[in-house]
Amino acid sequence: MNRRLFLQGVGAGIAGLSFPATASPAWLQLPATPRKSLWSGLNGRTAGSGKVIGIGGAGCNIVRAAWSSAVLESTDQTEFICLDLGEQALRYVAAASEKHPELAPVKTIALAPVGTGGWVNGARAVALRQRQVLQALVAGADMVVLVAGLGGGTGSAVTPILARFAHEAGALTFAAVVTPFEYEGVRQQKSHTAIRNLRREADLVMEFSNDGWAKRHSADTPMIDVFNGLDCHITGSIHVLMNRANQLKST
Repeated sequence: MNRRLFLQGVGAGIAGLSFPATASPAWLQLPATPRKSLWSGLNGRTAGSGKVIGIGGAGCNIVRAAWSSAVLESTDQTEFICLDLGEQALRYVAAASEKHPELAPVKTIALAPVGTGGWVNGARAVALRQRQVLQALVAGADMVVLVAGLGGGTGSAVTPILARFAHEAGALTFAAVVTPFEYEGVRQQKSHTAIRNLRREADLVMEFSNDGWAKRHSADTPMIDVFNGLDCHITGSIHVLMNRANQLKST
């Protein structure tokens, strides 16, 4: 399939999707199709080359929720990976894997022994030092879906770099990112820079606003329920995107 036409059909070129949204792209409305055929035949490659990668604490939490809910299916065609600086978030992923031995485990990668405390330049330096690890991570993939929260160090720094490596490897590269609340001034600035960088590297960026999502709920809704709902919403959006890619590939 022609890559340019494929991306046009999926929706590449959309600046971002914010929630609540006044309108949704048509491809979000299409019905689901069987997931196990998603990757075979794309760009002439065989199955086994789809990767959903959570980056940083928020990204790992979302991917862990997606994996355990089975909305996105971990098969020999789709691999779940969690990537972080430090091991705290990755320990939760490992614990979840132990609770679901019937599922293929999520692969975890710690790029450094500890995190950078929200320092974007520090996280970027670590990612560039670990260039070979990141390039090997996305090598051979037909499609890479990156999931991250922006505003901190790891998600803001590593996601655009990994998107670049995935694109250079020939993968269709999509990102689903969560932006901070408006009152988080410094984190907001970091997220704006990260999104600009990410849009230069990824084929499609889906942007989910914490503020927009919270406004959908009443003031007395517990925040844990708000965030859990957002995780499910992002997972469902990724699922629809992947199925839409499968439909376009099959035409």
